[in-house]
Amino acid sequence: PICSVTLGLVGAAFQAVLTQIYRFKPTEVTISGTFLAIIIYILGTAWARILPTRKSLAARFGNRLPEWVLATAHFVNPGKFGLKEHAIASITASSASNGAHSSDVFGTQKLFYPDIPVTTTTAVLSVLSIGLFGYGLAGIFRPFSVYPAEMVYWSTLPLVDLFQAFHWDESFSARRTKAFWWSFGGMGLYEILPSYIFPTLNSISIPCFASMHAPKHIQQT
Repeated sequence: PICSVTLGLVGAAFQAVLTQIYRFKPTEVTISGTFLAIIIYILGTAWARILPTRKSLAARFGNRLPEWVLATAHFVNPGKFGLKEHAIASITASSASNGAHSSDVFGTQKLFYPDIPVTTTTAVLSVLSIGLFGYGLAGIFRPFSVYPAEMVYWSTLPLVDLFQAFHWDESFSARRTKAFWWSFGGMGLYEILPSYIFPTLNSISIPCFASMHAPKHIQQT
């Protein structure tokens, strides 16, 4: 469905850009697959509830709308955001969780060898070719890296439990859902301190501030 593909691409772009930016910063911020699955669930549920469906348009306008409009509405929003759409979007978004490690080569060259320029085309095509070569090797070694199936099951067990809680578990009552969203929002607000504020304070040097108006020989010391 277009919903799962769109949300998967948006999540992948968001995670890849954020990961790539923070690879060149002193503080590294990572996004877990569980966090992406929760965000995609929120966006997918909003997608299914806000956008019109074929049934809602037919009930509101009757036979006044042409068939292609109803077919387009059904293609964009076929109905409930289910487990299948959630899993496809989450797996697609999680595929961009590490960024491009080959970009470190061009960052190092620009920092330590500024006399050797590298064009944008060369950097982009190099990163793309290295990534495709790595995916090719992953496909060749799939029998060793994917099988046995128990390895995949245990590595994805937290996401499996999350999917079941959101889509299958009928005991996931309104009270538990409310407690979950309060906890999720509180943790998101708290992470501003350890992930942004405290690492920023590491760059503040008290001796440097104290020596701003000192004599030059003291500053050099």
